[in-house]
Amino acid sequence: MRLAKNYCGGFLRRKKFPQILTYLRYAPVFGSLFTCRNPSSLRFWSASNSSVNLMGALVLLLFVSCGPTPREPRAIRPESDVCAECRMTVLPEGHAAESVDSEGTVLVFDDPGCLALYVHDHPDRFRDASFFVQDVQTRDWVKWDEAVFVRADDVPAPMNYGWHGFSTPARARAFVAAHLGARLASGKALDTLADDLKDRRWRP
Repeated sequence: MRLAKNYCGGFLRRKKFPQILTYLRYAPVFGSLFTCRNPSSLRFWSASNSSVNLMGALVLLLFVSCGPTPREPRAIRPESDVCAECRMTVLPEGHAAESVDSEGTVLVFDDPGCLALYVHDHPDRFRDASFFVQDVQTRDWVKWDEAVFVRADDVPAPMNYGWHGFSTPARARAFVAAHLGARLASGKALDTLADDLKDRRWRP
């Protein structure tokens, strides 16, 4: 019973009910694959159509629940989200960042610099994680590795670290041109930001 409870708990956390409903529509077709074509050779096989359909549904349910957990950023919840690094409230105003691990666990950060510093300090926790950052202008989520980062100290940011993410190089370059002293990040963004902030990080 405890095993079933734990399994169901993990399944519910993955929130795959829409996928299940979709696949269950095809349970009768899938279940027909298990129908015995030669009853005389397998006398013990006497499942009715309903039992076969149930078997198909159970197999599909197992297939869906055992699949990989989608790694997508979730909406920021200002009323409850706290940055894992600086412990301040996270707002969805263009600088939020998130990490999502293989189990679907999400850590939120109020500033891209906070994420870079936290990951740098705890590398073993993030070996299989995906990272996301908001585009500072559109506030859309961008995969961290696809984002272009600009340091512009004259533009406000939650921690005043000066780093801002963009979804396209063109808009990032235009942003640099519009702000005196701004520069594009070079190399791997996680390392670049962490190295830039190591001597000026804010500590709670």
